[in-house]
Amino acid sequence: MEQDYIRGKDIKFKHSRLSFPIKIIHDMFDEGVEEVLSFTKKIRLSPKIKELPITALIAVGGFAMSSYVIKTLRQELGENNIPVVRPQITELAVLLGAVLF
Repeated sequence: MEQDYIRGKDIKFKHSRLSFPIKIIHDMFDEGVEEVLSFTKKIRLSPKIKELPITALIAVGGFAMSSYVIKTLRQELGENNIPVVRPQITELAVLLGAVLF
């Protein structure tokens, strides 16, 4: 049963590597991207935040390493003139933030 499921999804294991079709990878990230977009929309529409508009989204950490995630966020937030900024080394930005805190 499990092998049939994996075959149907084109998931492969060869040369000591697990290989997924790009569609599966995108699907895994889509839920997280939608959560970020929903959260930023909630903040933008909040009456408490009207005087403090979102001027940029800084993407850091492992999630921000995905070009697909950044591209999707930029497309969606760009419609609201909110740029998405990603440091070159996203995981280092998290570490530096923790050290400063």
